[in-house]
Amino acid sequence: LSSASAGQPDTADASNAVDGLSNTAWRSCFGCCGACASDVFWLEATLAEPSNLTTIGILWDGSRYAPDYKIEIRGDDPSGPWLPFASVVGGGSGYQQVRAADCGDCSAHAFRITADYASMKQSVRGTEPAWAGLAIWEVEAWGREIGKPVPTVIHLAEPLQSVHYGGVKELKGVPFEMAAEVVNMERTVLITGDNSTFDITKQGLHTALVGEGVMDMRYARVEYCGQRDNMGRYCTHFHQAKHCSECILQGNAIVNSQQPAVTIHGTHRSLVDSNIIWNSMAVAIYTEDGNEMYNTISRNVLVCPVPSCSVSWLGKAASQAGIYLIGMTNNLIENRIAGYENGIWTAGSHLPRGQGHADSKVCPQFTPFGTIRGNVCHDNQRFGLYLDNQYPRNLVRDSDGFVTDPGSCAEFTEDGRDNGLAPANVIEDEFDYHNMFIGAYAMGDVSYVRYKSLNNDHAVYWKDSKNFADGVSHHMIDCVFANDATDPVGTLQVFGPSGPFTFLFTNNTFIGSRVGSAALNAGQHCGLVGAGGPCNVQYLLRGVDWSGLDEDSKRIRFGVNSEDDGEVLPIFISPDNSLGGHRSMVSQHLKGFESIEGCERQSSVWDSAIACDADIRRLNVWSVDLGVVNISGPGYVSREEMTMDRPVHGLDGGIMYYETNWGTTAKGYGAPVLLGGNYSLSGHWEGDVFFEVSDPIAQEIMGKPETLSLNVTGSIDCELLATDAREFMSPKGVTMDAADVPLPCKIISPIRETLIEPDPGLISDPSENLDDDMCEENAEVHCCPDGSCDDVCTGDSCCPTGAGTNSTCPSAAVDKAEMCTHSKAFSCRPPEVRLTGECAWVNEPWDDYYWEPSCTSGIKYCWADGINAECRFCGTGAFADVPCPTEAPTEEPTPAPTPVPTPAPTPVPTPAPTPAPTPVPTPVPTPVPTPVPTPAPTPVPTPVPTPVPTPVPTPAPTPVPTPAPTPVPTTTTKTTTRELVNLVPAEFTQRCAHQVGWTYVLDYSDDRSKNDVPDEVTAIANGFSNSNAFYIGNTKLEELNIEAAQMCALASGARLEDGACQWSCIDIPDVESWPACDMCGGLSSGMKRFIAELSGQAWGDTQTLTLPTGTFQDWGSTQTWSDPYTEGKQGRLEIGHGQNQGTSSWHIHGNGLTLWIKQQGAREFGAYHASRDGRPFDVDTFQIRVKLM
Repeated sequence: LSSASAGQPDTADASNAVDGLSNTAWRSCFGCCGACASDVFWLEATLAEPSNLTTIGILWDGSRYAPDYKIEIRGDDPSGPWLPFASVVGGGSGYQQVRAADCGDCSAHAFRITADYASMKQSVRGTEPAWAGLAIWEVEAWGREIGKPVPTVIHLAEPLQSVHYGGVKELKGVPFEMAAEVVNMERTVLITGDNSTFDITKQGLHTALVGEGVMDMRYARVEYCGQRDNMGRYCTHFHQAKHCSECILQGNAIVNSQQPAVTIHGTHRSLVDSNIIWNSMAVAIYTEDGNEMYNTISRNVLVCPVPSCSVSWLGKAASQAGIYLIGMTNNLIENRIAGYENGIWTAGSHLPRGQGHADSKVCPQFTPFGTIRGNVCHDNQRFGLYLDNQYPRNLVRDSDGFVTDPGSCAEFTEDGRDNGLAPANVIEDEFDYHNMFIGAYAMGDVSYVRYKSLNNDHAVYWKDSKNFADGVSHHMIDCVFANDATDPVGTLQVFGPSGPFTFLFTNNTFIGSRVGSAALNAGQHCGLVGAGGPCNVQYLLRGVDWSGLDEDSKRIRFGVNSEDDGEVLPIFISPDNSLGGHRSMVSQHLKGFESIEGCERQSSVWDSAIACDADIRRLNVWSVDLGVVNISGPGYVSREEMTMDRPVHGLDGGIMYYETNWGTTAKGYGAPVLLGGNYSLSGHWEGDVFFEVSDPIAQEIMGKPETLSLNVTGSIDCELLATDAREFMSPKGVTMDAADVPLPCKIISPIRETLIEPDPGLISDPSENLDDDMCEENAEVHCCPDGSCDDVCTGDSCCPTGAGTNSTCPSAAVDKAEMCTHSKAFSCRPPEVRLTGECAWVNEPWDDYYWEPSCTSGIKYCWADGINAECRFCGTGAFADVPCPTEAPTEEPTPAPTPVPTPAPTPVPTPAPTPAPTPVPTPVPTPVPTPVPTPAPTPVPTPVPTPVPTPVPTPAPTPVPTPAPTPVPTTTTKTTTRELVNLVPAEFTQRCAHQVGWTYVLDYSDDRSKNDVPDEVTAIANGFSNSNAFYIGNTKLEELNIEAAQMCALASGARLEDGACQWSCIDIPDVESWPACDMCGGLSSGMKRFIAELSGQAWGDTQTLTLPTGTFQDWGSTQTWSDPYTEGKQGRLEIGHGQNQGTSSWHIHGNGLTLWIKQQGAREFGAYHASRDGRPFDVDTFQIRVKLM
């Protein structure tokens, strides 16, 4: 189409209807143009060349359209007559295609659309009256240019039932490949089951590899397979095959399955590639237990062609997806998923302890992903990509994917650093369209890179997140969010997360129209269950391109589907033009910020925000519920001026409310503040209180120091910095005692709580809210005594918990009713306190533990053995914040009473027998130590539960010993008798001293001027020693009975205050034998083989293992093994690096530490680049030490 004209007068240029843009429109005159005649409402378009027309396409406005209209055509003569092409009666809004009906020879050089004004008066038109006129966004024409060759045409006998996309759609210059899935399901090899009763019995054939071996199936068709609700009966199944790189499913067509078509179970490194899975009920591809690793699932096409494949299977009523992962560390590459309930679902939080063989040995919610790249999810019923509740962390796992250090699943390392995966996981080149949602409920340390969304109902759906542990990755970068108005599906809106952190939104582009609540919405569901809070999240925008939106489309919004705070507290910040050149924007409801110099109110495009050239950031107060706290300072108005109506509730006057996420999770307080300002906080201060402002990453990107002066009325004055240390802190609050948190601005309660408090991340027991007369066994009670639901239950019935699951009724006689999915969420009666008992271990852990009777209250690190709530980790690693209790000394009964007067009653437990009085007061030692101090003596037990019950003091002397001692709770830690053996050769000189309590089997103190380690693998395996290096050899290593081992990196030129070398040690996992070790055949355990490989014997095929971040001590705590001179980096250990590099035996990715055994020169251990040597922090020593049984 070359040009257009329209009836006069026009209110918009007619050329807007032929410019190829769906966001510009031609609008006819407004108010009848003085004469409401039908001949006024017409639009004419001229063709570039005379053509035989077949179809005219019109995109009508949603409310300004003509139900009845006609289309006419005209030839080359501009003065010639208009001839009929087609007429439409009862047409609607939106996109319409009109085929030629009234012309034989439809040759034309122009066409005209003329509306019937009378039809526009009908009520069917919608909300706009007839006099409002017409609006046409775009017209199109199909046909063949006259005189050009006739193309090959396929005529269909009947119309297609559905419209399917094909090829590439371009929107504002950005290509999107929206192609229908056209697949070939025929194969020359057929494996088929009995289909006569298949749909009735839901029982088909199944194929499987059971145990170690090889299953290689390629280019076959498997049909009528899988047995609904029968465990292990899947169409194709790798079952406990361990490491099996030869296990392959490739090019197959799996058709009509009753449950997962492909199941990977306890298997690693298999290949599932280029398969067609058609009509697989519930799930197409499934990683089952949670320990599956390094399997590659690539280029498969998974289609549910029926209205719904969402069926219950194996008791999983709400677990349906094209790809359903419990084992997370697997590669998903270039798969296409259509028609399922969800496209890709990583359901770690649904099975937080794994299942089957991996039960209680994995933590799927915190397990890193593998490579996720180039997948396409479209036309799924709920989510396309659904990452659910994933927070990948630095797990310590063995070669079978089982976690060997449970503390590595924790939020923090033992010294309080964020244990989030570094570098963050990456979702690359994901393309999703025609889904309801994309994203996750809660997710951290996972970055979207080059993600494209087109015509989804929610381009992103995300409730909760955090600052990433690596300090550099962006939450979303180089992404495109688009919506084509010609497509009736979809709305352009990103629903972003909330919580006190900085959301990095970088180089992202918005294109199209039909914007929802806003293009970018901050703080979804803030303050509600499952979302972040307090609501003062910082959205840091850089390089955001809004130019593809309509001029009047809303760019940002404060709060979406949130509590009222969500509309007031979020903050947008930017160092460039992403916010129209402003550095900060706060909610329109914080009217006091408008009085700050350089701040002004914006239009509705920016949600009527107050934009400032100054820097506004978040201030957070972490504490118990202190009631209302008040803040005064720049941006906050007086009490007389503040607004108490919704959604403000006085927030503009400095009233701060405690955030509890609907009563489920204690949080804290939050408010926006002007950096550099002076603020005062007043309130009733109790307990420990912590104060923080902004985040280090915000200061780094915004380019200015971020400080705040704070006066805490009646307590302290602080200068807050964005760079303040944040150990043991997260957007969920503070997890340690105040004395252990390095945050400089805090109030430490003068009266410390003497009892072990429940973990603040757990829901407290609401039993006290139940009436006594409602707590009888099997009585009718409320399912949610905390008020979070209205359901009631009786006895062994179940309470709905959402997502198709349920929990046992609080009044049930058992903790878990057989018919219910989960145990009690609440309980009428407190559980029985078992003062004594023993942990029941399937495999004895390395970490210390003890029996803690009060664990039934919800104390952290309980359920250590997965069986007994009272079994609790303590003392070491990630559990160092819980000291292990000391053994109670054994007391012999006194043969005869000694006359000693009983001193004043003491709350310390006094075991029987009680000694008789003596004339002279004599201090008597307390036989059983109190776990924690008690504030003041009391003659009766303290009413608050205590880990060790306090017996009532004996009222009178007992003349004779009591026959049996009073029971005292056992707090027995695990003890291990370890043998100490000195294996250090006499000729070796310790450059960095060996720590007492360890047996050293290797020490390479690299002298950069000498060749200290043999160049031949055989010489290392046999054992060697000299003044700078030694290894005891494989034979002697095999003789040792090893319980644990560590590898250590040290810097001899960097010393700590005690004179020791700067050092860092990492536990050596008991991995399987790796193919890189040719000399390890005589070693009996994976740990010993791993030690041999680390000595320099790894040579051959490259293998990698993710290890925890190795950090150094004290002032060197920011330095890691990946690059001791660069903060924040971490990589993977690559064994057998020499296969590719020709010289090194192993290497840490990221320019990290490396061992060379065939190096040209004398440099054998250190950072990968020699330029790092000679600096004060030169890591030049490698040691391996073991603890013996």
